[in-house]
Amino acid sequence: NAYFAFDAVVPDTAYDAKRFEAAFEAFIKAHRATPSRADAKPLRKLAEAVGAPLPGDFTALYEKTGGLDKSFLGFDLLSPAGVQGEWDGWQSIYEQWSLDDLLSQQMAESGVHPVYISPRWIPFINLEGGHFVAIDLGGLDGAPYGQVIVFGRDIHRKRKIADGVTELLEKAAFYDGTKDHALYSVFGELRY
Repeated sequence: NAYFAFDAVVPDTAYDAKRFEAAFEAFIKAHRATPSRADAKPLRKLAEAVGAPLPGDFTALYEKTGGLDKSFLGFDLLSPAGVQGEWDGWQSIYEQWSLDDLLSQQMAESGVHPVYISPRWIPFINLEGGHFVAIDLGGLDGAPYGQVIVFGRDIHRKRKIADGVTELLEKAAFYDGTKDHALYSVFGELRY
């Protein structure tokens, strides 16, 4: 089932390797996470299945680490195999459900599809309880390619939390768990 037509893929011109490296190092230092280098090649298969290239900062994240158990603000940064497995599971829902089911009771901020699941959403942080942080490779209305969104089983209002992985790391480096931080609504309120 192909309910959504996606615009031509926007080239990933926003990726800045120096900015990503600084954000990644600040995040690792602030949260004392221990990355282990990993092979990002398994994600190429995912990019082929999705039909869109993965953003440079997303790929760089997986070249730096094979996943972080409970080290991404208390949640799991999925391994490449975990990313593929979650995408496959959500893709099966997308293929089985009708368009009415996908749209039922769903809302979204500007730039995000107001659906239960899109095949262009790639979950990479497991917020538990069926909720995820994902990159969005099919945003609406000029949304940044690879914007970071929140979606899941009980999240009826999809929203963008960062323009990309680099910005997410920059915000996360200074996350202190307080309610006034920009990421609290995701990493604080959704905690089970």
